[in-house]
Amino acid sequence: MQSGLNVRADVVERRQAVLSRLVALRAADRLQSDAVRAAAASLGVGERSVWRWLATGTYEPGKRSGWQTTPAAIEAFYRAGGRPTAAWRLLRDEGEWVPSRTVFCDALKRDLSPAERAYARHGEDGRRRYSVYRRWEPSARNDVWETDHAELDINVLPLRGRRLARPWLTVIEDGFSRLVMGWALSLQPSSAVVLVAIREGIVIDPERGPWGGVPQLIRFDGGREFLAQAVTRAAGELGCAALPAAPYSPHHKGKIERLHRTIGEGLIATLPHYTGGPRQANGKLYAQPAPLTLPQLQTRVREFTDAYNTEHRHASLGSLTPAEKWASSAAP
Repeated sequence: MQSGLNVRADVVERRQAVLSRLVALRAADRLQSDAVRAAAASLGVGERSVWRWLATGTYEPGKRSGWQTTPAAIEAFYRAGGRPTAAWRLLRDEGEWVPSRTVFCDALKRDLSPAERAYARHGEDGRRRYSVYRRWEPSARNDVWETDHAELDINVLPLRGRRLARPWLTVIEDGFSRLVMGWALSLQPSSAVVLVAIREGIVIDPERGPWGGVPQLIRFDGGREFLAQAVTRAAGELGCAALPAAPYSPHHKGKIERLHRTIGEGLIATLPHYTGGPRQANGKLYAQPAPLTLPQLQTRVREFTDAYNTEHRHASLGSLTPAEKWASSAAP
């Protein structure tokens, strides 16, 4: 554990910046415990430390934090059925170093939310009963963003080489307006690609429209490790919450999955080398025009998403377009 006296200057600057964001949220009466948890995870400190900094309104390096819950401790907690003392004994018996039982149990209580502890003890029913998560249907723009990553059903020509490849698309959608906030194309999914899409969602580009900003909550597919890492890190830096969609809960990802289908059916299926097109008896696609390059596909996706935001009317939005629904909200 690093002493605050030895914290590097860049780490101090980063922690002060994140704290400033949280203080601003508190001043606007928009601070939630999920945002504090996300910030703590991103900074690599305990929630108690962040709450202490918030109490004073400033980050002052120089104090040593207590023992922090480790991934091994959390795994043992789940293996022990959500019983902290049993998890402590389990690690001790396995030869792992653990602090005193009191420190161990207090850290689990501090670093795990009531929903997480209930899930470990009672499964999904317990998590739902004790969940402190926000309701899914947002009431304002930038209230909830949803993001996911999918491999497109099309083959394109990379910038280098002649072998066709299927690209991946990361999309971020505002849950209130159904507006496409940001997206990114790549041939290899990575955390960097996700961060590009998040940045596009945050930064306001007058050529695209007036939309942008920092969300209060970002939902993501918890099964995609690189996606989870990128989203939780970005959320912690920005002072917003990041929550994975619960397994086997399609209602938590319905909007973004529907958007992926819309892009697939409305755009990808109309382009050359669409993999779902008619095939010959030998299984090969019928003769195709020249394949698109990745930059050409990026241009097509840009045109489609811009048109989707400003022209596509949703029955669930009262026949408004995403842009019109976005404009109807007075949220910052």
